[in-house]
Amino acid sequence: MFSAVVAFLVDLRENAFPHLSMPVPGRPGMHSAPLRRDLGLVEYAVNEAEEPPRIYVSRILRAD
Repeated sequence: MFSAVVAFLVDLRENAFPHLSMPVPGRPGMHSAPLRRDLGLVEYAVNEAEEPPRIYVSRILRAD
């Protein structure tokens, strides 16, 4: 699980909207994306007003 989260964070630094990320309905600025190997889902916020955009991970949901 830890390695999947670290890999996601590395990808997120390079691209604020990785492959398969989707906006969270009803929560402006929030997005969700799956972790590698289908281990769970990450929800994060992107503040595009700043350069470079600030990204805050809000929660990680495990797929158990």
